[in-house]
Amino acid sequence: MRLVSEERGSSQSIEFLIIGMMSLIIVCLAISYNIVQVEQQQCEHLSNYYLARMRVEGYLTNDDEDEMIARFASIGMQVQSIDAPRESLGDPRILRTTDPDGEEVWLTIVAAPNENPLKTGSFIGSTSGGTLTFTVGGRAKSERIDP
Repeated sequence: MRLVSEERGSSQSIEFLIIGMMSLIIVCLAISYNIVQVEQQQCEHLSNYYLARMRVEGYLTNDDEDEMIARFASIGMQVQSIDAPRESLGDPRILRTTDPDGEEVWLTIVAAPNENPLKTGSFIGSTSGGTLTFTVGGRAKSERIDP
């Protein structure tokens, strides 16, 4: 009888370890997913802020571009590319016209986190070495009247 109860206790310990490891992996994946969501929201917030500034200026000014890159760096993101009418490239200001479909300013930013938050996948055998990037931005009517 003792032998049976010892085997039973051993199998329960193994089951507990398996279930415990699976639960730990699921919790870690959920935390990683939440981190990615927060980073995406921070990127969207910054892009909306600078798009609103572009509406007033008619393009992305040098000062705003430098400040935007610094603010992305402060949240742990590296700006990889910026698609917008930019003062630094010599683009002209986009001015508001009497046309109701008027001129639009646009901003598209591609940013990558300094550290990949999805490291948890390597625990379960993921071999994808891809880089996580966020693409954020939008379009808005220009409010700039004069050059």
